[in-house]
Amino acid sequence: MHFAVLLLLLLVMVPVVQDSIVKLDALMEPPPTAEEICADHPEWTRHDCLRIASRAIWLGMTDNMARASLGDPIAVHRSNGEWGVYEEWVYKTGYLYFENGVLTKCERPDMR
Repeated sequence: MHFAVLLLLLLVMVPVVQDSIVKLDALMEPPPTAEEICADHPEWTRHDCLRIASRAIWLGMTDNMARASLGDPIAVHRSNGEWGVYEEWVYKTGYLYFENGVLTKCERPDMR
C-alpha cells in the first residue's frame, strides 16, 4: 500500500519539477557577449573581453574583470594593511586572491 502511494506521488511530482526547471531556465539571461562587455568597459582590451565572455580567469586580471567573468563570489575575506588590501574571494569551485585589486593567486581546477 505504501509503495503504491509513493509511486503515485513520484509520478505526479516529476512533471512538476521538470516544468519548474524549464521555467527557471527561461528566466536566466544568456551570458554577455565580448562585444557587450567591451561596450560596458572600453578600458579593457578586446582580447580580455573575449576571455571574460568565455568565463576565463588569469593572473593579473582586475577584480572587476573577475567579477564580470565569474559573477559575485559567495564570500569575500578582506585584510587591510600598510601594503594595501588583500582579498580572498570564495566560489563554489575555488578561491581567488587579490592584492590591491589584481589577481595574484588562484585555487581553481579550471583556471585557464
